[in-house]
Amino acid sequence: PTEEPLKQPITIGAGTPELERYRSFLLIQQRNVTIDISVQHRAGDAGCLVSHGDQGGGYGVYVEHGHVRYIHNAFGVMHEIDGGPLADGAHTVTLDIVNTGGFQWTVRVLVDGEERAAQAGLRCFIGMAPFQGISVGIDRKSPVSWRIFETHGAFAYSGTLESVSYVPGELAPDSGERFLDVLRTMGQKYE
Repeated sequence: PTEEPLKQPITIGAGTPELERYRSFLLIQQRNVTIDISVQHRAGDAGCLVSHGDQGGGYGVYVEHGHVRYIHNAFGVMHEIDGGPLADGAHTVTLDIVNTGGFQWTVRVLVDGEERAAQAGLRCFIGMAPFQGISVGIDRKSPVSWRIFETHGAFAYSGTLESVSYVPGELAPDSGERFLDVLRTMGQKYE
């Protein structure tokens, strides 16, 4: 019960120090999550909108060469999903992450509610990963993507980033938190 407040929705403003690793992990641990990024974009703006993790495992959203990109580091196996161009103006970039069970994520990238890209079968993060917390507007410390770090460094977003909101959703079908419910159901069969 003492962890329940740490699993509640949170909005992180631009310029906020990195959110503590354990709280960051509880927002995504074995569950669905929606991440909304509120950004004002102009042609030429680039950088990291949000990052969670490090070179050992994590994910992030970047604007690179005018395109929104989701980066997924599955313990050293990199996936990059191109969400298409980002036009000038105010936008909400959304990651809709569904934990389908079996330690798998399906990730959809939306811009202003329009689905731009999706990928199923991405490894979700468990145990100690991601080892770093959530950073907004920059990829601090150990980078999620070594390619991006070698090209751009910490890649602070050059446009106006308002905030990033995390809304944790339903637990995965095989989440450890559901184990007690599974045992209760099994026990009821033998009453």
